[in-house]
Order: sequence, then C-alpha cells, then structure tokens
Amino acid sequence: MMQTIVGLVAGGLGVALMPSSLQNLRRQGVVYKTVHGLSQTVEMGVVCRREDHSPVLRAFLEVAYGWVRV
Repeated sequence: MMQTIVGLVAGGLGVALMPSSLQNLRRQGVVYKTVHGLSQTVEMGVVCRREDHSPVLRAFLEVAYGWVRV
C-alpha cells in the first residue's frame, strides 16, 4: 500500500504523510521532508463483522482494546 502511495506521488497525483521509516522507498521525483511538531501518536481503528462472535475475534479485541487509551 505504501509503495502505491509513493508511486502516486511520483506520478504527480498528490502529496502524502508517511512514517519516516519509509524514506527508503526511493522514487524519481519524490522528496521526503521531515514534519516537525507532530505527536508520536498513531490513530488506528478495528473493523470486524458485527455478527462474528468467534473466540479468536473476541480474544483479539480484548488485546486490541488493552492498547487503547480512552
């Protein structure tokens, strides 16, 4: 996915915010710039089927919610 985003930027189709660890995805015409003043927090979400009540999903959600700061 990130390679696709870099490819779109290289093709002149926009700009993107990316983790600095991806600066090794070199493409002609793409310039990486550091953005200062951003927090180190990453916002994430969980998506699952409402009707899925499997024990594996339940265990996963318990772990995922344990990481969430509310």
